[in-house]
Amino acid sequence: MFDVFYIGSNKALKSDIPFAQKVKSADDITPKTKMF
Repeated sequence: MFDVFYIGSNKALKSDIPFAQKVKSADDITPKTKMF
């Protein structure tokens, strides 16, 4: 599973990926997953 973040209004993404998190800027992104 991945962390999904978006900026602005994105209703299509929110309906397709309900766990997506809205942030105000890229600095607000704090992922909890890592890829190896």
